[in-house]
Parts: sequence; C-alpha cells; structure tokens
Amino acid sequence: EEAQKINEEELTKNDSIVKDVMQNRQSIYIENTDQSKLYPDLLEKTYDGKSLIAAPVIGNNKLLAIIFAVSFGEYSAFNQTNRLLIGTVTKQIAPAIESLKYKEEEENRKRLREKRYSY
Repeated sequence: EEAQKINEEELTKNDSIVKDVMQNRQSIYIENTDQSKLYPDLLEKTYDGKSLIAAPVIGNNKLLAIIFAVSFGEYSAFNQTNRLLIGTVTKQIAPAIESLKYKEEEENRKRLREKRYSY
C-alpha cells in the first residue's frame, strides 16, 4: 500500500513548527511548551506535551522527513545527550529513506517500461 503524500502547502499552513523546520532545516527544541513565546497557540492546540523536539531528516541536501519527540511527563525532558541522539538518528535514517525512494522510483520505471512494451 502506497503511503499517502501530504501536500506541503496544506501541512505548513496549519503548523508553523513544521514550516520553520522545512525552511531553516534546523531542529527546534522547546523546553517548556507552557512558557514558550514561540508558537503559543500551536503548542496549546496541537502539541499537548511539556517539551518538544522537531528535527529535520536531510539527505542529498533535501528535506526528507521531520522527526518529532514530545514529552508528556516533564518539562526540559530532553537533555543534550537526547538531542544529540535524535540528531544522530536523523543522519542515519536519511540514507535508508533515500534508498527506499530510489527503489520505489525504479519499480515505477520498470512498470512503465513493461506497460509500454505490452501493447
């Protein structure tokens, strides 16, 4: 089953955190969502946690995904080690995502060739 593709405009219209990560390609870390002056309405309505990290997954200079980690239990939940770990994970999964995309594109090209020559 193919994954549903999300329209970038639709995604960023309602989520300024996603928009900022997409534009700046930098992680966002919010220690205390209740006291943050960044994204106050969004944090209250959408991200019902106490701490939040949004980290980009970048491969071949393209944004491939965004990983979110949200703590519902405590404020300042993500220490420096946690943030480094998330950064490491994003760097490690980027090649896997690119490989899967390449395989999917190859399969699509193969199907197109087969369709062309089946007539």
